[in-house]
Amino acid sequence: FDPATTSSKGYSRAHGIDWRTWRRWLKDKDKILKSKLKATKATLGGQGRKPIFPFGAELLEFMNNVRNEEHYLTHTHMVTFIKTHHMAWLEAYLVNKKSDDTGYFSLLCLCQRFSARHRFSQHVPVETKMPQADMTQIRDEFAASFWSKFRMTDTSDIINVDETSVYYDMPPGKTLAKIGGSSKVDKTQKHSDRMTAVLSIRANDMYA
Repeated sequence: FDPATTSSKGYSRAHGIDWRTWRRWLKDKDKILKSKLKATKATLGGQGRKPIFPFGAELLEFMNNVRNEEHYLTHTHMVTFIKTHHMAWLEAYLVNKKSDDTGYFSLLCLCQRFSARHRFSQHVPVETKMPQADMTQIRDEFAASFWSKFRMTDTSDIINVDETSVYYDMPPGKTLAKIGGSSKVDKTQKHSDRMTAVLSIRANDMYA
């Protein structure tokens, strides 16, 4: 590129280079020319998401273990883990915060970002009557028994049928009412309509 013979915009347009990209290249020209990276590398490095915590792998393992054991997991639990196992990092993190409250709120935000990055989200807890490990064992034992008995059966002749209830015309959870007045509703309006849906699929992944 010779600025004496052509303008920056004209050069980028003539060579099909996005103008914003070309401006960034010009800005980083010295850095690019001095770089000793291989020509096959597309960038100068340093791109990509920065780790939120230096002990992220350890924190993620803790989170997975808590959920695998079907215990409650909240961002407060994550903060407690950090206080217990990485107090030195926490003290260094909080030293420049305006107050303890500001630091705690900032730490909670970091935990929220970390959990979202690793595909954790808040759910309404559902009580379980049987631990997940026991359910997995029962499933595996049934699968082994089933295929031992029907291993010679063509997969197109094996059909799995799943039945589930579908509720519709759900009544609202709340109603407007006069302050001090009654919030009663007709009992016929407190129930949704229900139908049963059946889905069947063959063992060869074809719908039955």
